[in-house]
Amino acid sequence: MFCHSDVLEQGFPKRYAFVFIAFTIILVLYASLMFVGPEIDSPESLVIQTVGQKIVVYAMNISFAIQGYGAFRVSQRQVPPSAT
Repeated sequence: MFCHSDVLEQGFPKRYAFVFIAFTIILVLYASLMFVGPEIDSPESLVIQTVGQKIVVYAMNISFAIQGYGAFRVSQRQVPPSAT
C-alpha cells in the first residue's frame, strides 16, 4: 500500500517505492522461512529463525529511515518561499 502511494505521488521519487518493494520481498522470504523452513526443535533451526527475525528488523529500520529521509527531502523541496 505504501509502495502504491509512493508511485502515485507526483513529487515523490520512484526509487523510494523500490525500497518498499525490496522490504516486501524480504518479508515474503521470511514468511516462507517460517512456514516451510525448519521446525524449532533443534538449536540450529532456532538460530536460523532468529537470524531471519533480525534480518527483517534491520531491513524494516533501514527501509523506514530511507523513506523518512525521502519524505523530508520532498517536504523541503515543496516549502514555498517565505513572503518577507
